[in-house]
Amino acid sequence: MFRLWKELVAVLLLTSVAWSAGDSKPVARILELKGTVVIKTAEGKTRPAAVYGTVFEGESLTVKQGAQAVLVFRQDGHSERLKVATTVTAKATGCEPKGSVEVIATDPRRQTLVAKGLQRLPELALAGAVSVPRSGPSEKIPPRISPINGATLLTQSPVLSWLEVTDAAEYEVVVYNGSLRHWSTSVKNPELSYKGPVLKPSRTYRWEIVAKSSGQVQPVGKGEFTIATAEQIAEALEIKELAIGEDVVGLALAALSYERLGLFAEALAVYERLAKLAPDTSPFHAALADLYEKAGRQDDSAQARARAEKLGFEFQKNLT
Repeated sequence: MFRLWKELVAVLLLTSVAWSAGDSKPVARILELKGTVVIKTAEGKTRPAAVYGTVFEGESLTVKQGAQAVLVFRQDGHSERLKVATTVTAKATGCEPKGSVEVIATDPRRQTLVAKGLQRLPELALAGAVSVPRSGPSEKIPPRISPINGATLLTQSPVLSWLEVTDAAEYEVVVYNGSLRHWSTSVKNPELSYKGPVLKPSRTYRWEIVAKSSGQVQPVGKGEFTIATAEQIAEALEIKELAIGEDVVGLALAALSYERLGLFAEALAVYERLAKLAPDTSPFHAALADLYEKAGRQDDSAQARARAEKLGFEFQKNLT
């Protein structure tokens, strides 16, 4: 079964392809990358750069002919574009020599949000082209329901929806709090706004839908969602600011941050924009493959997965 960010964080640094930076501290993330950029440690170990990959203090980055990369620095959130055919060394305050990079002008508020976002993300650096592991297609097809199964929600009054069942006279929807029935209702259409007892922050609820017709009962789908805390809502508002505009760096950080919080619908919308803005960046298509599958959109998932693989993305074997 595939896993998204919430499930992956615990295993990112345990994977067999993980690369250790010893006692070096993380100073930057790669949020834009085209072509080949090679990272080298002070000990002489090398690895290819990867979108979302971490760069540690003292590492050198060599930009091959025709390649380009943008690094975003944890300390203050500023971005630097590495010039072609150069080698630079990463420091906490930026790359050296300064003449080998272009400092990208950024609105001060946005730069502050970028720094906060980077500091919240777990650190990782992997040996191959994959910096956020994604796995192959699930053997069990997830239900096509909304909210996406396993998502965190920013509202206590969610809209619940599911695929229409032919000839269904009505649908019964039941929401559970643990093993207890929290709320139930019957509707004619495959969508409703939640009107039951208050859904409490940080609590996870299960829900199920059955279709009824001529005395027959047919299961339609089931899933679960978690109501966001006040802290998560505040963070999501800051992430939303990063998701404004067409800046790939800010959008990439926003998508990854949404995914980390379990805000799958929000992450999916940003990854769709990224896939159009940077169509040759394989991790964006790989993320879409995961999220489309999570949403039960199998055809869209297959197309995104094929695109990611064509661009060289390597999916991991399914985690069970």
